[in-house]
Amino acid sequence: MAIFMIILVGAVLATTAAYFVAEARRTRIEAEDAQLRQLLTAGAAAACQSEPATSIDLPGGLSSQQAKVEIASIKSAGDTRDVIIKATLGTRHMDESLHLTRSGDRWTIAAVGVNDDHPPAVSTQPSDRSTAASQRS
Repeated sequence: MAIFMIILVGAVLATTAAYFVAEARRTRIEAEDAQLRQLLTAGAAAACQSEPATSIDLPGGLSSQQAKVEIASIKSAGDTRDVIIKATLGTRHMDESLHLTRSGDRWTIAAVGVNDDHPPAVSTQPSDRSTAASQRS
């Protein structure tokens, strides 16, 4: 009986450790995603300037994390302009395409398209997994 309890406690500890590792990884990815979205927002603000920049100078803390924002104008005609903003943080990146229109002396965002470098996170909720399984049948 004592051996069974030791094995059971060991299995619970291993499972708990695996859970905490997975949660730490998920938390790190969520923090990186939030930072990438902030970089895209900064890029969008820079793209709306009358003479858009091709990159943004970032604070030292972000530069040390290999963060950068690149802005590329892909089409410009009169009062419309299309730009691609690429935010990079280490090995991960997100891209955003903006369609800008001029209203007076300002550029405003008319449409946005976002792409990222990873698939959506897989849900760990049992109800989500069972719903997805039932939809495949």
